[in-house]
Amino acid sequence: MTVLLSLVALIFIAIYGMQIGLAFLDKREISSVVEQVIDEVDIGNTSSAGIKHEILKKLSVGNTDIKADAIEVEKMGNNVTIIVNHSKEIPVSENISINLNLSVEKGN
Repeated sequence: MTVLLSLVALIFIAIYGMQIGLAFLDKREISSVVEQVIDEVDIGNTSSAGIKHEILKKLSVGNTDIKADAIEVEKMGNNVTIIVNHSKEIPVSENISINLNLSVEKGN
């Protein structure tokens, strides 16, 4: 009985651990894209909408499902703060799920 229970627990951890790991890879990809945009885009001469467009363009190549309304760009002159609000829900059973807040906030 103990072996069976251990096997079930191991399978549960393997399935949901992999999904959680993939979610954190999404967060790392989002963070990397935001850093790239901050480094590559001329912040002083680019509008907030232009910065948001660059982020969406780079994220469309990857495997993330970020919508435009999840990205906030706060710009003051040559300084910018980019916030990407992203969360992922992993269903476990009918009334139980794992909710992960994967938001990223970066600035220069």
